[in-house]
Amino acid sequence: MKLYALYTPSHEALAKEWFLPSLRDDYELHVVRQPQTGASDDHRYGTRAFNRATLAKVELIIQAIDDNRDDVFVFSDVDIQFFRPARESLEASIRGRDIAFQQNQLNGEINSGFFICRGNARTRRLWERVKDVIRGRPEWNDQDALNHVMFQQVPSGFRNRLLSPVTQRRLAAVAMRGIAMHRVSYVLTLFPNEFGVQWRYLPIEFFTTGAKRGTDWEPGQDLKVPKRIVMHHANFCVGVEAKVQQLKEVRQAVARR
Repeated sequence: MKLYALYTPSHEALAKEWFLPSLRDDYELHVVRQPQTGASDDHRYGTRAFNRATLAKVELIIQAIDDNRDDVFVFSDVDIQFFRPARESLEASIRGRDIAFQQNQLNGEINSGFFICRGNARTRRLWERVKDVIRGRPEWNDQDALNHVMFQQVPSGFRNRLLSPVTQRRLAAVAMRGIAMHRVSYVLTLFPNEFGVQWRYLPIEFFTTGAKRGTDWEPGQDLKVPKRIVMHHANFCVGVEAKVQQLKEVRQAVARR
């Protein structure tokens, strides 16, 4: 199985010191170092420079689809570390589907930074549409555009339902028992999308901070690491330094078990 990743110089330490050394599966690696212009701080999450850089990421995903017609591949950001082999679980997750994403938040938002994808016409149409949206909305990144196009046909009252802090804490407690975080984990995947893409969420063992907390993370705060964690995606924190600290704290939590 091929694994594709892209990073800029600002994230090189994440790629070389955390992501690549932690891999537990024998992937055929296609890792691209994408040049960047300007200072690293200009490319922090949420900036327009960061959003522009995600176009290169989407173009790499489209290339991967073309290179893997009727086959599956993995795409990964580099602010990620692995603790167990992932391939078997990934293959099970995509069985009968076109793509399986990490869940980014309790409200069902999709995380675009790690997924397994089938190379076919449906997934190509999806990512071509994501690319078009980013070009037309410079204030959006790939994840903003992906959620926009995937959930356009979901009724707005359902999609935008707000969860109280109490409800989010209860859902997080349920998630700690290995049960899907929120009813959207079951239901959002059933709504049609314009591409005909059949999709699902990856299991909770493919850990994102936001899917357990629902709020931004600060160093020292509880991370609610799943018991049988496969991998960890350092999100809901901004900047390489904060990501490295989160990676360290999750690794320490796993090592204490």
